[in-house]
Amino acid sequence: MILRHQFQSGYATLFNQNVKRGVDIRDLNGIVGFMPDSLVGNQRVTISQETTVFTPWKLLGFRMAPIARVDLALIKRSTGLLRTRNFFPGLSLGLRARNENLIFNTIEARIFYYPKTVERVDHFRFNITTNFRIKYPTNLVNKPATVFP
Repeated sequence: MILRHQFQSGYATLFNQNVKRGVDIRDLNGIVGFMPDSLVGNQRVTISQETTVFTPWKLLGFRMAPIARVDLALIKRSTGLLRTRNFFPGLSLGLRARNENLIFNTIEARIFYYPKTVERVDHFRFNITTNFRIKYPTNLVNKPATVFP
């Protein structure tokens, strides 16, 4: 068994804001899977920890790897960044299955839990993702041949 730990942190702030949209804590910037439209501010701090366990288990040719992730984010909406109302955590557990012989070589199923949410965001979320790998045939291009009569 092999463990992989990933730690990620980030900080963002706005200076001389000329656009109406501020920083948010969407998927790529903060909490994975947490997609609020109305949660924006002018300052953000994020910390994430993900652990993947690479196991020798196989099911129908797929290698299995359980995943656990914790995301913490602070977003300054009006005054004071370090307030409890600006703190948003996220937890997720999942299973990643990989088969290098198929076109969808990695499939991931995750369940997310958000203890604190905003309007139109549920506490629980389930997601299945895959990445397609397109292989192009390499036998279409051949070296030139000489034809003898």
